[in-house]
Amino acid sequence: EDLTNLSQIWETDSVNLQRREIEFRVRRDDNIFRDFLATVAPIKTQEQKILGWLITCIDITDRKEAATALRESEIKYRTLVENIPMKIFYKNRDLSYVMSNENYAHDLGIKASEIEGKNDYDFYPSELAEKYRSDDMRILSTKLTEELDEQYLDAGEEKIVHTMKTPVIYNSELLGILGVFWDITEQ
Repeated sequence: EDLTNLSQIWETDSVNLQRREIEFRVRRDDNIFRDFLATVAPIKTQEQKILGWLITCIDITDRKEAATALRESEIKYRTLVENIPMKIFYKNRDLSYVMSNENYAHDLGIKASEIEGKNDYDFYPSELAEKYRSDDMRILSTKLTEELDEQYLDAGEEKIVHTMKTPVIYNSELLGILGVFWDITEQ
């Protein structure tokens, strides 16, 4: 089927004189399929007469498998993060939000995809935002995980939440702060 499609594309491009990228699969003698990307470009004179074709072909099987594995990993990550009852956020070293789960974003009246680049002052009264910022700066400077019980506004209602904040360190570089919290008002 791929070879038939390749032939049809080749015939169309021979008439249209177009450069084209074509993905196709080849089954090896051992019945294993490999994915390829061919780039086909006409070499033309100034009068648009075809002198020949430049064809490059690369094996993209590993790249496609890596992309599939990355998508599957992202699905697993999102499934975990979005289905636990806790609220989760990640801020960079400047204390701007990088991401959150939908549980936290819902409390802020936004979607998780809208949080990036915002800070606590965008969502909380100044005195509360300043407290959160002070806690975050302390955790970033000490590079120690802390657990705090603190006030939290949920749809305008004050609640008490238990918060765990930890510095995010990768390859010895401090990247930001990760926070997880849950409501303990009833307790």
